[in-house]
Amino acid sequence: MKTSKTRSAAVSALKLSLRVILTAVLVIPFVSLVNRAFGRAWAVNWRELLLIWGILAACIFLFVFVTGLLEFSAALRHRRNKDLIFPGVMWIRGVCLMGIALGLILMVAMYREGDGWWLVALVSGFVFLGVFAWPRAIRITDSALCQRSNLFLMKRIVRGEIEDVVYDPSSQEIVVNGKDGARIVHTESHSDGARFMSAMKTFSRKETVVLGAKMQH
Repeated sequence: MKTSKTRSAAVSALKLSLRVILTAVLVIPFVSLVNRAFGRAWAVNWRELLLIWGILAACIFLFVFVTGLLEFSAALRHRRNKDLIFPGVMWIRGVCLMGIALGLILMVAMYREGDGWWLVALVSGFVFLGVFAWPRAIRITDSALCQRSNLFLMKRIVRGEIEDVVYDPSSQEIVVNGKDGARIVHTESHSDGARFMSAMKTFSRKETVVLGAKMQH
C-alpha cells in the first residue's frame, strides 16, 4: 500500500515536472521571435533557459512528491485513529505557508532596510493571501459539524439541525446546509472527499442529494 502511494506521488510529481520542461522547450522559439521583433538577433541562450527551467522543474517535483507523501501519511493517520478531521490538501497548505513565510521575511527585511511603511504594508499582502487562502479544516464531533471561518470564527451545525447534504459532481463540492441557513462546504481543496461524504451520511442519517442525478446516492 505504501509502495503504491509512493509510486503514485512520484508519478504525479514527474508528470507536472515534464510539463514544465515541455513549456521551456516551447518558450525558446517564442523568445527568439520576440528578440527578432525588437531588432535583436535570433540566437537565444537556450542552455541558460533550460537550466533555469530545469531547476524549477526539480523544485516542483520535490514539492509535489513530498506533499503527496505527507498527504498520504496524514490520511492514513486519520483513518487509523478514526479522526473525522478533513483539512486542506497538503500542497495547497504548503503554498499558503510559503506565501506567509515569504511575506514575513520580506516585511522584516524591508523594515530593517528603512523602506517606507507603505512598501512594508504592500508586502504584507503575501501574509494575508496565505492566511485567507488556507482551506479551513472541517471536523465532525459527536454532536456537530464544525469549521472556522477565514476570520477564525467557529461555524457549527448541530446534528439535528442539518437540513440536507448536497454533492455537486461538477465542482466536487459537498455542501452541508443547516436549518438556520448555515453552510459548511467540503471543496476540492479539502482532503478525502469520499470519506467525508460517507461520514456525513452516517452522522446526519440523511441520504446525499447528488445534483444532476435522478436518484440519490
